[in-house]
Amino acid sequence: DWSSDVCSSDLHSRERYQFHDLVRLFADKRCAAADSAGNRLEATTRLLRHYLFRADAATRLLYPRAMRLPGTSLEETDAALVFGDDTAALAWLEDERPNYVAAARLTGNGREFSAMTWGLADALQAFFQFRRYPQDFSAVATAGLTAAVREHDDLAVAAMRKSLADGYLFRGCYPEAAEEYARALVPSRRSGWRACEASVLGGLALTEEELGSPEQAIELYEEALTLQRDLGDDTGAALTLSRLGGGLFWKLGRLDEASECLRRALDNCRSPEVRLTRAHILTNLGNVVHEMGR
Repeated sequence: DWSSDVCSSDLHSRERYQFHDLVRLFADKRCAAADSAGNRLEATTRLLRHYLFRADAATRLLYPRAMRLPGTSLEETDAALVFGDDTAALAWLEDERPNYVAAARLTGNGREFSAMTWGLADALQAFFQFRRYPQDFSAVATAGLTAAVREHDDLAVAAMRKSLADGYLFRGCYPEAAEEYARALVPSRRSGWRACEASVLGGLALTEEELGSPEQAIELYEEALTLQRDLGDDTGAALTLSRLGGGLFWKLGRLDEASECLRRALDNCRSPEVRLTRAHILTNLGNVVHEMGR
């Protein structure tokens, strides 16, 4: 079409064009020659803020229960006002995915962009996981971790290591997941971020379960559950009890303990916002009760 013929651009995805590699290389060299370092820094900062602002709004609309770094919400923004609905938010995340992934990779080594790099990784983790983009998940989390370690920010290090561990667990790489979860525990405890510590313990428990260490997994689940109770996190406690009862105890044939855990999970899972979780727990409880012959 006209844009391809005249501008040396190609249709990359839905209503998205990209320049030919040589055009981009030429533009990069011209920018370095014509614009000052300060101007380039300001332009890059504006671009990153734009991506962070909209990624934060989109993922808070789509995944409101996803764990996020404390204090990272763009409170002045109503996510629904930015995108209108879930469909618009998801469309933006899909259309802009190559751009914000490239931005995170590009700025991961720039100290002036550290907080925005790990902020972008934190905002996008749930999207990458649920939409099944493991390579992007790993690339952006690694860039965020590089920035967080450089700045000695324990909260960000904990979040990025947990993201990497979640990605490994999601792909079935259990030894790597266990290693990253163990590394995430240290900064989460050092920073006092107990919600992250509880989530890491739960992930580590699931990993140990898959690695064939059931007793170690039970201890970790119980540690996570204690923290969730202390925090008043009923939904988190329900998920942990569901994994322990509907997963591990059931597989071990410890049906009475499985039934007790699942009934306790139901007691912690009465909010209308978690109806799907409640349905999953009821399904597991039905399977356990059926196996008990009742």
